Amino acid sequence: MIGMPLRILSIAGATECVFIKRENRFVGLARCGGRDTRVHINNTGKLLDLLFPGAEVLCIEIDSPRTPLRVVGTRVEGDRWTLIDTKLQERVFILSVEGGYIPWLAGYRVVRRDLDLGGLKIDFLLRSLHSGREALVELKSAVYYHPSDRSARYPDTISHRGRRHVEALINSSGYERYLVFIAGHPEAEIFGPSSIDPVLPGLLRRALEAGVLIKAMKIYIEGRSVVLSNPDLPTTLEPPLI
Repeated sequence: MIGMPLRILSIAGATECVFIKRENRFVGLARCGGRDTRVHINNTGKLLDLLFPGAEVLCIEIDSPRTPLRVVGTRVEGDRWTLIDTKLQERVFILSVEGGYIPWLAGYRVVRRDLDLGGLKIDFLLRSLHSGREALVELKSAVYYHPSDRSARYPDTISHRGRRHVEALINSSGYERYLVFIAGHPEAEIFGPSSIDPVLPGLLRRALEAGVLIKAMKIYIEGRSVVLSNPDLPTTLEPPLI
């Protein structure tokens, strides 16, 4: 575990806005600098506990005339924000691998993104510099927070795509296989499956029995930086009690 949050990526210039509503899966409306602005949302979860009217959100500029800003975080307290942006989650994962900040991936490097595995895209192919061993890594965004047990959970809605990714890892061979959950809430102390998708907890048990390594990393926003707080967050396969 890292003693202090490690600042991996700067998001200087990010803008604080107030969320108004979600218009569809990828577009929301927020008040930014006194103007109502359409904002891009790249996290496909429902995010009902994070993106609600009046929520304080952090946005970065993107090259899109329709949605000139993208929501990257939601305020928790002070200058700490839940990291909901899946692109930033991926970038920080890559930088953490390359920087040697993940002990259980020591010596690995990312050699390919979006590997086709039976018609389904897996996020990363890694290769060990020492042994040449290859590893498949699928990232999932766990930003659904349960304050009752301070846990980050996945998913916040039934995810058929998420199920297919887990099944693809179970059925693959010839690789080390990692299912990595990005716990994006700054107060999360453990990761586990939610009870919203009733199939997922059992599917994760199957994956573990098949040799898939289930890992979690705590990554959130502090100030105007994305920080890695814990590269090996404790995990459970039990859904929350409430």
